Amino acid sequence: MSARDDFGHGTHTASTAVGVPVSLDDGSGDTMRGGAPKARLAIYKAYVISISLGNIVTDGHPTFLQDCNAIAVLHAFQNGVVVSSAADREYGFARNINQMTGYANLVVAKDAAIGNAYIDRASSCNDADSLDYNLIYGKIVGGVGVIVIDGAGTKEIGLSYDIPLATITPSEGEKLFAYMKSSNRPFAIILRTSVQQPTQHEPTVAYFSSRGPGSAPGIIKPDLAAPGRNILAAWPPFEKARADSIFYDIMSGTSMATPHVTGVAALLKALYPHWSPAEIKSALMTTAYNLDNSKKPIQTDSGNVIATPYDIGSGLLNPNAALDPGLVYDFDMEDIVSYLCSSAVGITQRTLQGLLGYQIECSNNSQLPHYDLNYPLIEVSNLRNKTISVYRTVTYRGKYGDPTDFQVEIENPKGVSIQVKPSTLSFQRDGSKATFRVDITPLQPLNKDVFGSYTWFNNVHRVRSPVAVQTQNTHF
Repeated sequence: MSARDDFGHGTHTASTAVGVPVSLDDGSGDTMRGGAPKARLAIYKAYVISISLGNIVTDGHPTFLQDCNAIAVLHAFQNGVVVSSAADREYGFARNINQMTGYANLVVAKDAAIGNAYIDRASSCNDADSLDYNLIYGKIVGGVGVIVIDGAGTKEIGLSYDIPLATITPSEGEKLFAYMKSSNRPFAIILRTSVQQPTQHEPTVAYFSSRGPGSAPGIIKPDLAAPGRNILAAWPPFEKARADSIFYDIMSGTSMATPHVTGVAALLKALYPHWSPAEIKSALMTTAYNLDNSKKPIQTDSGNVIATPYDIGSGLLNPNAALDPGLVYDFDMEDIVSYLCSSAVGITQRTLQGLLGYQIECSNNSQLPHYDLNYPLIEVSNLRNKTISVYRTVTYRGKYGDPTDFQVEIENPKGVSIQVKPSTLSFQRDGSKATFRVDITPLQPLNKDVFGSYTWFNNVHRVRSPVAVQTQNTHF
């Protein structure tokens, strides 16, 4: 088995993560590069360890212990390896993410008319009756351009073809067909692609991104979002599917978003080699953007719908802020084992010992409440008419390590009260730790998921943690 890429996907994602700087040939003088261009890249082709998650969800306990990919990620975490994973493209269906625990960074990215042949409906050109027989009989039909009618109606996913191509919506397609029927010699001109300035409410969550919640109790999934739509990156010139030789191509998908996170994680690992995978993960998550370019909450691309943590996790990757996070949430294998031993997860001691290869103890005293894993986000399931107290510990990772105080800012979920005690954390040096309690209290019966956040801040840093509350109807 060769590690040489004959499909293009691996080259594209690898160059996004670690590609060296190259100059664009559009006359702008601009350059582009990957996230960590000085990193050393080792290429392995191993289909059985693909970190692209599907929608394997079953009733009852999660199935990740039977998933070789999840087990591989667990052992990578155990050995200090940072892993980024794509949430599979399931076109926005909720509750389809099967990433069990917090080992990995879980990231969230037709029909055509050819030539001058008449098409009487929006169908594939490969259909036997999609072209007018009287026009094509005895002729060689060659494509000089392609117009794709995007069934999703977005026009936002770039496609790369060997011939000129334009994408239109279904409503625009109806107008096109009406024009074609009204003229004896219909014609179209596909103009050269132009660069458009960002509009209001950018970025948005792509329709193809999978949504949460995940199947792990107490852990919000996905973790964060990153650019995944129309990503230009390197391409193997010998890739079999193309007739010409190209060195760069545009692709869309969660696979394109993941290497953006991987590149920043590589920079963090180089800058802070002593940090654990959980600390790097925390730095990426707690510094993420949750506002768009108009300073409003990030929306989904379905229009005027505010994205929740089950759409974007902590928010959009913010590389510069991640390099100086201020505070991080750390956890290790002992915490993971305690979490997996909890009754909410339901993994037996014998199963865990076989998986990890060493003796563990799943006693009642060692079990961690599933919502107390020291994760940068909080999810409380089945909140009833009582207060639940969640504990977290943060480590001070200021850029200069000077003494500082952090204050807390709270955004309450609808119908739920959040209190953080203490409301001020003091640190004397880099590596100092502080533990606090988050009290979550329902104020009224709710039958839907609600979301809020708490943010630790000083005059330099803002460390934000979303909170998701899954409530049940109760009598107050």
